[in-house]
Amino acid sequence: MCENIITVNANEIRDISPLTQDTKLYNYGIINSDIVTNGHNFDVYNYGTISGTINADCGFVNQHIDSVDAFHSVTLDSGNYLYVYINGVHDITLTDLMNLGNAENFDITNSSIVIDDLVAWNNWGQSAELDRTNTLIFSSPSVVQAGDVINHVSENLAVSVLGLDPASVPSLSSSYGSWIINFGPNPNYPLSNVLNSVNSAEDKNRIKHMSYHFNPDKLMNPVKTINKFMTSNIAMYKNALYSGLSGSYIMSDKTDAYGFNLSVKGKYDDMYLSADFNFHDFSYQDDYNDFDGLMYGFNVGVKTYFDNLWLDGTLGLSFIDFDADNILYNDETRNDPFGLGWYGTVDLGYDYALMTDLIVSPFIGTSIATYWLYDINDTDYNIRGGSKVEYSFVVDNIKYEYSGTGAISADGDLYGTLKVGFVSEIDNAGLALGFDVLKTDEETGYKISVTGHISF
Repeated sequence: MCENIITVNANEIRDISPLTQDTKLYNYGIINSDIVTNGHNFDVYNYGTISGTINADCGFVNQHIDSVDAFHSVTLDSGNYLYVYINGVHDITLTDLMNLGNAENFDITNSSIVIDDLVAWNNWGQSAELDRTNTLIFSSPSVVQAGDVINHVSENLAVSVLGLDPASVPSLSSSYGSWIINFGPNPNYPLSNVLNSVNSAEDKNRIKHMSYHFNPDKLMNPVKTINKFMTSNIAMYKNALYSGLSGSYIMSDKTDAYGFNLSVKGKYDDMYLSADFNFHDFSYQDDYNDFDGLMYGFNVGVKTYFDNLWLDGTLGLSFIDFDADNILYNDETRNDPFGLGWYGTVDLGYDYALMTDLIVSPFIGTSIATYWLYDINDTDYNIRGGSKVEYSFVVDNIKYEYSGTGAISADGDLYGTLKVGFVSEIDNAGLALGFDVLKTDEETGYKISVTGHISF
C-alpha cells in the first residue's frame, strides 16, 4: 500500500482528518483539530503545533525528532501508544524529553543527552533505550559519583563528565542488569600514570600544576622554544633585494617542530631591512603533557651602522592554534585554545675586520616576549651577550659564506649557530645549511635548516 505524505507549511492552519491510508506528516504550521487515523500507521514530524488529539484506533503512531525544532508534543487518546524516535540531536536535556509527554518507548540514537540531575534522570518514568551511538554528558563532576547507577541505558554507550579530572576516564559497566559509572586512569594522558604513583594531596596538586590540563601556561613551552630559536640567530642583512625560502626541523628533549620561513631582505638609504613569514607544526611531550599545535607569524628587522658600530632590532608576532583538550580553567572545561605572542630584540654590536672578509662582531642586547592564552598574560625579559663571526671568499665565481654565533643570556640560556653557504655570482642564487643549538632550563634542542635564496 502506498504511503500518503502531507506537508503543512509554516503559518498554515489545516485539518487533515480523517486518514484513509498510512500517512507521514511534516507539520510546520498548525493542525487545529483532532486527527482520526482509522487504524492506519501515522508517522509525525511535528515542527509546529498539533492542538487536537490523535485518535489512533489501534494503529501505530510514531513521532520522529531529527532536530531541536521538532521537540513538540503530540497527544493520543487513551488506550493507544506513542513511540518516539530521536536521531541525530545533540545536547538534549531531560526537560526536552519530559515536554514530549508520555510514550510507550523512547528510542534514541546518534544523539547526546546532558544530565544535570542524576536523581531526576533515574526517576524519569518512561521507557527509553540508549545504545552505543549516543553520549551521556554529565554537566559537572558533582552530578555523578563512582558507583552510581545510571538508568535508561541498554548498552555500554559513551560517557562524558564536564570538568572531570582529565587523569580519569568515565565509563559504564553492567552489573546484575544495571549500568554503573566508573572512573579509571585515562591512558590518553601522561598525567594519569604520574598521579597514580603518589598518595598525598600536596604531591597531587604539585604534579597537576605541571600539566596544561590544570595550568594552561604550560601550553606555551614549545612556543617559547621555537621563538628563542628564531631570535637567537641574528639576521644577516643584504645590500641588494633578497628572497629566501627555508625549511627547518627542531628536535629537543620535549619539543619537535617542522617549519618553513620566507625571507625578504634589502637596503633603503642607510637602513638594512628584513621581513620574515614563518610557519611551524609542533608537538610537545613530557612526563605530564602531550599536545600538538600550529604556529604561524611574521617578524621585521632593522639594522643601522654608525661607522663600525651597529644597532639591530627585531619585532615579531606569533599566532598559535593548540590541539589540546580537557583544560580546566575558571571552573570550565575547554578544548583547542588559541594563543598569541609577540617578541622583540635589540642588539648593539661592533664589527672588527681582522682580515679581508673576516669580521668578528661582539654584541650585547636585550629581549622581551609576551604570551597570551585565555586571560593569562606571561612576559619574559632577558639580557644577552655574545659574538658573531663571518667569513667569505670567492673561487671561480662562487662565493662561499661561513658564519657562527655564540651567546649567553642572563637567565642561563646558551645558544650557538653555524651556517655554511655558497652563492653563484653569475646568477645570484645560492644555498645555505644551518645548525643551531639552544640550551634552556626547560630543555636542550637542535635545529637543522636548509635555505635556498636569490638576489635581484
